[in-house]
Amino acid sequence: MERMLEVLAIVLGFVVLAVLAAVPLVLLLHATDHRQPVKDVTPHDHS
Repeated sequence: MERMLEVLAIVLGFVVLAVLAAVPLVLLLHATDHRQPVKDVTPHDHS
């Protein structure tokens, strides 16, 4: 039983890390879609 608990703890740990790593990426993707990177390029043209 101890080994099973250790395996479950490791698996849960990897799942948590995967979720924590995926959330910022998803938020960044949604943010870039709404912001439209084109707006970020225009200031360089003025300067």
